[in-house]
Amino acid sequence: MRTVCSPMPLAPPVTNARRPSRRKGCDIRIGDYINALRSAAILLPVKGLLGKALLFSGAAGFTGVFFINWCHMVYQCGCTFIWAGYADHCNIHNAGPPHCPWCAHADFAAIALVSTIGAQAFVSFWPGPLKRQRVIGALAASPITAAITGWLIGMYVGYWS
Repeated sequence: MRTVCSPMPLAPPVTNARRPSRRKGCDIRIGDYINALRSAAILLPVKGLLGKALLFSGAAGFTGVFFINWCHMVYQCGCTFIWAGYADHCNIHNAGPPHCPWCAHADFAAIALVSTIGAQAFVSFWPGPLKRQRVIGALAASPITAAITGWLIGMYVGYWS
């Protein structure tokens, strides 16, 4: 197998001395180099996929923490941050309607949460490099999708009527 090194200066052939099979300081063979490139090429998509998976995990975590705030953003129901009372002041505790659809019906909240996380997955795993716009898009997908889904659910149940 050929070795990959700088060429040696040409010298007259030596007949009575044994020529070494490898040059001093040169231990990489072409086959080893090609195998290393193949290994790196296999790992490159995994590296990109890992970055997108980390982005998605962070965006989904962001949604998990602030999802109750999107409930208040859409329905003005009184829900607040998880660490500040969560749904203690939600209008589901009032005797009369309207009652927040997400807090009153877990199915509607699940639909909104799954659609929001689905939109974040769509943005996170879209083909292409990870750039600032993708990070902003994955985070912005949370309140935008929650607002759209919340409006649709609110119209369906007649929350504002």
